[in-house]
Amino acid sequence: MKNLVEKKQKKIVLVGVGATGSVIAKLLAKQKENTQIICITNNIKKAFEYIDEKNPKIKLVEADASKPKQIIKFAKGASLILNASLPKYNKSLMRVALEVGANYQDMCSELEEGYKPDQLKYSQEFKEKNLIALINTGVSPGVTNLLAKEASEMFDEVEWIKFRIIQENKADRLVFSWSATLTLEEITAEPVFYEYGQFKKDLPFSRQEEYHYPAGFGKKICYSIQGDEVCTIPLFIDVRLVDYKISGEDIRLFYILNQLGMFSKKKLKIANTSIAPIELFKKLNIEVPNPKQMIELKESSPAIENSVFASTIDVYGIKDYRPLQIRYTAVYPSLKNIPKEFAGATYISYPTGIAAATFSKYIDKIKIRGVIPPEALSRNIRKAILDDLKNQKMVLIEDREGLE
Repeated sequence: MKNLVEKKQKKIVLVGVGATGSVIAKLLAKQKENTQIICITNNIKKAFEYIDEKNPKIKLVEADASKPKQIIKFAKGASLILNASLPKYNKSLMRVALEVGANYQDMCSELEEGYKPDQLKYSQEFKEKNLIALINTGVSPGVTNLLAKEASEMFDEVEWIKFRIIQENKADRLVFSWSATLTLEEITAEPVFYEYGQFKKDLPFSRQEEYHYPAGFGKKICYSIQGDEVCTIPLFIDVRLVDYKISGEDIRLFYILNQLGMFSKKKLKIANTSIAPIELFKKLNIEVPNPKQMIELKESSPAIENSVFASTIDVYGIKDYRPLQIRYTAVYPSLKNIPKEFAGATYISYPTGIAAATFSKYIDKIKIRGVIPPEALSRNIRKAILDDLKNQKMVLIEDREGLE
């Protein structure tokens, strides 16, 4: 599928250069057509822990993503603005993309009223400027959306789509492998599920289920957590039920902390002050280990034995008047198997980074305009992205029941 990749020279603005952004920056710099990667951070001293500025393509600059005017001066002439920071900056950076005439990309959403991703309301503006905003392009959401669409096209009618994620982290202590801020936001948000034409909210960690994960993971208890897939899939696939649940040792720990009230927003009086437990938890200022710290944890400490991320997309429906169930499982390189070039990445930041960088390679080949989640991409581009990820050691397993 090499002919799908546009070869014109490109300047890319990457906002956010932490654990995931640093992986993306390296991968973007390796793509021959990308001539300059402007990496924007609000803390340049800390960013040097992640970014190798010795690479002649990479330039590190300091600016505030919430202030479009600061970003615009660096974004002029860019072909793509990629938000690898928090989703709260999506709207600000989309305004910048529209202002400078660049395509836009991000990895997750904030929800507006009606449980719709915040980015969707800009679709008409991007269409009018003949631009693309490709949203939710990590592994989950992102690759999960692609696989849901791939499976759904094999049915005459789709009854349900279930996303079952597993983060198998074997460690003797809690190590955040993804933005601590974003992790806390996700696990404390009310999870959305879709049922017969309506989006509904549930309580975090509710609707527990024992799920038999493929690929040797076995039976695990999974919990309802907010997944952005649920909020776009029903808009692009005719389906009756969509839900998202997650399992893993860290999730089990978060479940216990939630049961203890550590994520409560209700203030408690302690001595002469009042504070909500969730605010106290945030004050602990738990950070993702930088690359140097991750290497030390893996090589000289028993703190991390190994970790692996996998996602299962279960689709059930009717084909030729008969029931059919198709299950895709994507398994990404474990912490031990991350390439040496990315040795300081985590088992979450590495697959998320390779997914985002791979999506970016095909933006110039997308024919439709506006705001586009992965499931709205054409079949040939979906296949190109999935094939590309397989070449980067993503293992894709397909199981089906109901047809001989």
